[in-house]
Amino acid sequence: KASSPSSLTYKEMILKSMPQLNDGKGSSRIVLKKYVKDTYPIVGSASNFDYLFNSAIKKCVENGELVQPKGPSGIIKLNKKKVKLST
Repeated sequence: KASSPSSLTYKEMILKSMPQLNDGKGSSRIVLKKYVKDTYPIVGSASNFDYLFNSAIKKCVENGELVQPKGPSGIIKLNKKKVKLST
């Protein structure tokens, strides 16, 4: 879990950010990382942000919440079958 006042985990931040960036084709990891850093600046300034961010993406892919159709360095998409957006 992220130890920040926002009290969102990295997984929650990523899943909340994906609909903003997801145009049907998915988003690159770099764009998603920049968006999360800009949207949650306290978390983006953490020294181990990259490690925690990448771990959260890996866990989301393993759980089936996100899909990486072209491998770990490719785009990231929401798995429409698994994630039910509650906004």
